[in-house]
Amino acid sequence: MSLRIAGSGLAILLALITSSPAMAQLRIEINRGVSEAVPVAVVPFAYDGTGNSPIDVAGIIAGDLERSGRFAPLPAQDMISKPTTAQAVNFTDWRLLKTDFLVIGTLLDQGGDRYMIRFQVFDVFRGSQVLGFQIPASAEMLRAASHRASDMIFEKLTGTPGAFSTRIAYISV
Repeated sequence: MSLRIAGSGLAILLALITSSPAMAQLRIEINRGVSEAVPVAVVPFAYDGTGNSPIDVAGIIAGDLERSGRFAPLPAQDMISKPTTAQAVNFTDWRLLKTDFLVIGTLLDQGGDRYMIRFQVFDVFRGSQVLGFQIPASAEMLRAASHRASDMIFEKLTGTPGAFSTRIAYISV
């Protein structure tokens, strides 16, 4: 009997290997977010370099978090202050704005088309840091590194891995 099962398994394996691959299309439709998106503030990142910042890291992170449907980023014009270091954070300001989490950071130009994205995430009500990280990137990979930062933030705040640095096409209506 065990020979027949093994033979059947082998036949199935051979059928799978020799058959032509099926062309399937995966379609995921997201028609609504959570009922209560978590308020988050992504402060415009400081730029430590000459000239203008080559990319808006905070804008990419805020956009990613908003498109997830799980977070409601505070518009930059509504921010009372715009700290870029932990020492400059006044948690009372962010509590007044009813913000649950605060993201701050700096884009550091290291020369030779090399950059470092440094960011920190704070729990506003506890007044404590929940994540701090830095991501090195070349000039051409800054956007991808910004999406990676979004993934890390999303995972830390939700417990679910983020998918912002994947290549997913979507339509927003």
